[in-house]
Amino acid sequence: MSNIQILLLSYLIILVNPVHSAKICYFSLNNEKEFTEMGKLTKKLNKYSKEKIEIQEFLTKGDNPEEAFKEMVDSGIKCDGLVISGHHTGSFGGKRANGGLGIDFMEMLSCNEDNKEFFSNVKALWLQGCRTLGVGKIEAIESVDHHTDRVGDVLTEDHLERSFADLNMEFSATLDQDNPLSSRYLRVFPRATTFGWTKTAPGEKAKSQFSIPFHIAQMAKLNDDRKRYFQDPTKNLSKRSAIKYLKAFEKILGRDLSRGCDVERDESDAVKAWINHGNKRDVKRYAFQNSDLNAYESLIKTNNPKVLNAKKIDCLLKELNSIDTIIEVLDQLLEDEILIGYSFNSLYELIQRFSRNGNVDALVKIQKKLEGSPVLRHFLMRKLASKDIGILRRIDYYAFWRDMTGKKNKNIEQIIKKSFLKFATSETNDDYNRIDFIETLTQSMIKHRLIKDNEYKTLVDNPELVVTVLGAIAESIGKRDSPLPNTDKLFLKLLQHPRADDYVLGNIAEAIGASDFPLKNSTKILRDI
Repeated sequence: MSNIQILLLSYLIILVNPVHSAKICYFSLNNEKEFTEMGKLTKKLNKYSKEKIEIQEFLTKGDNPEEAFKEMVDSGIKCDGLVISGHHTGSFGGKRANGGLGIDFMEMLSCNEDNKEFFSNVKALWLQGCRTLGVGKIEAIESVDHHTDRVGDVLTEDHLERSFADLNMEFSATLDQDNPLSSRYLRVFPRATTFGWTKTAPGEKAKSQFSIPFHIAQMAKLNDDRKRYFQDPTKNLSKRSAIKYLKAFEKILGRDLSRGCDVERDESDAVKAWINHGNKRDVKRYAFQNSDLNAYESLIKTNNPKVLNAKKIDCLLKELNSIDTIIEVLDQLLEDEILIGYSFNSLYELIQRFSRNGNVDALVKIQKKLEGSPVLRHFLMRKLASKDIGILRRIDYYAFWRDMTGKKNKNIEQIIKKSFLKFATSETNDDYNRIDFIETLTQSMIKHRLIKDNEYKTLVDNPELVVTVLGAIAESIGKRDSPLPNTDKLFLKLLQHPRADDYVLGNIAEAIGASDFPLKNSTKILRDI
């Protein structure tokens, strides 16, 4: 073959397989230094790369992260690597963002067929935040409610625009052992090797911006551990070292940057390199002293049939309206407790969707199907006794189980009431987030009949009950669709409670005015107020 023929052939290959830059997309909700530091490293690597590495930040400071993420997905951009970073409580947040970005939102977008190319193109996903891959075994002191209380104290300090109720639901997702975050991210980004943290991730003080450069350095060390190649990736690099790091990055992304084509990724080494970059005791250099991390090979690589099936079921439950087709999906789902664990959130959302739509006939058929599943009943009872759901979700799940079976469970109710009382007697210190959460919690307890008519008196007798609970109890009485026995005596107890203030007295007066039922001694009570 002549030189001219070789050149023509090369030209045709380029036309068929056009060279495009490797794209690393950043979504930084808290620390812009992570994007900046990676920019410095890629600039060094690009000196020796035919095909350039591009990095781009997709969140402008002050943006709503959900809107910005959707814009990125809709833009037609192809991200070979995606970095999402920020404070993480089950969703991402931070000082650069006006709101949060959660896995629920990404799941919804990924189910849209128009977005399939974006999510399937990502080959490396870095989730830079605490517990972004959930947790392993839950420690004795850990629970969702514990973390809600802990993080709730520093919401303002961490620039997290969350309510306590949001935190409680988000930590339920984070600690979920039956539907772990790792599995959910693998389903959303099926071709991506996923890297994240199982407890506390490095923050700004620990120089989190060095995390991905250190990861690349550890990947290079796995390829060739000779010291002269293993230089600090955050400092100046020799040509030889830069080329070594470039080759390491290629293997993480599955992109040959010299020839401009896709190559097979080395996912197992990429996972090992990530683990190494959090174990400074073992690798000595260019790593964090933090072993609270994990990584997973892609769903396409592992080909886990249950997780693949869960993805299909999740999307069907989110999108289907045909009751006959829904029943067919439920026939498959309700036979397998592992599959129920993966897809229960979507199942619960399905019930809520049909309840909001007022489609009673369809809702009755779905509930009848659920009632007939012993596998679902067993799953719910096991779930309700675990520590990996918070009190708000536990209340919702228990009401779901109770309404489905027509039964009650005293042990579960005691667990819920014990958790409620802990929050109901905790000091709020004028923290409006905490106050709002306790109000939401009290309303949920009342709505789901977990405070029974004969229990109000005992509850109000507790001198440590916070004002928010007292006010919520008074307000709920005015909204009842049936009279509460001895309402006048309960109101008098509320009036005499050592913590009763103008807020409580105002709620009692409003409840008397709003009630559809005549209240005994209401004139006297109003006079006392």
